[in-house]
Amino acid sequence: MARNIIQALEGIAFPTDRSRLVDYARRHNLTARSLSALEAMPQRNYASMADVLAALPSKSQMRRQMTQESRSDQPGEEVPLESAMERWEDLAPPPADPFGWQQMAVEWTRNYLEFWQRFWTGRSR
Repeated sequence: MARNIIQALEGIAFPTDRSRLVDYARRHNLTARSLSALEAMPQRNYASMADVLAALPSKSQMRRQMTQESRSDQPGEEVPLESAMERWEDLAPPPADPFGWQQMAVEWTRNYLEFWQRFWTGRSR
């Protein structure tokens, strides 16, 4: 989320206040999730990008806000898929695979399926 905000606010003149930050980010197509994080910051002047990043709400605060928003939705009201995906992507970035577990799981599954295919068809290599 911070990376998106940094890219969207590139070129803004500091010092600036929250409302100018939000307007600038909106004009530069910041995601809805990141835009709501900017809107949740305190209304004050920000001297630098580091100041903005320090004032951003934490992930737990954003989750709590998202939960409260979802509970306030009217029953039967559908959330657009793009909005739901943006929320999910911002909350859960893809995990790193430093030990190669994902590749090992793919290879194990392939070997398992090949074994049973050979077993049921009677073929051997």
